[in-house]
Amino acid sequence: MNDVITWYVTWIIVMPTVVLGLLVMPLIWGLMIMGIIRWFCWMKRCRSSEVGP
Repeated sequence: MNDVITWYVTWIIVMPTVVLGLLVMPLIWGLMIMGIIRWFCWMKRCRSSEVGP
């Protein structure tokens, strides 16, 4: 009986964290990718503005 309770508790604790991780990770990756793309665009713009007339 005690093993079942501990199993339920671990399941209740682990499942939401896994679901939250799966939901949050793509958001974090998207933000990181967007930030990197913006940084590259900013660097290119600065270089082109320096090099260009």
